[in-house]
Amino acid sequence: TTEILPHPRTEAYVYVAGDRIDGFISLGGDHVGCLFVRPDRQGGGIGKALLDHAKSLHARLDLTVYQQNVRAVEFYRR
Repeated sequence: TTEILPHPRTEAYVYVAGDRIDGFISLGGDHVGCLFVRPDRQGGGIGKALLDHAKSLHARLDLTVYQQNVRAVEFYRR
């Protein structure tokens, strides 16, 4: 039997539009583990909305981003 279980120290939030998931953010405490937005929905404020939600729940957030991913670096700097 295979199971998919939640990790006890993580939380995840999804951005839902109608019946479609357009993005999600996963947090491990104050660390942003990942933030993904559907490619065809990028640039429309979904990533910002997810990050703003995370910031409303945590006084401080940290993350690691691949420096060669210029678009992601610019997004997080904003």
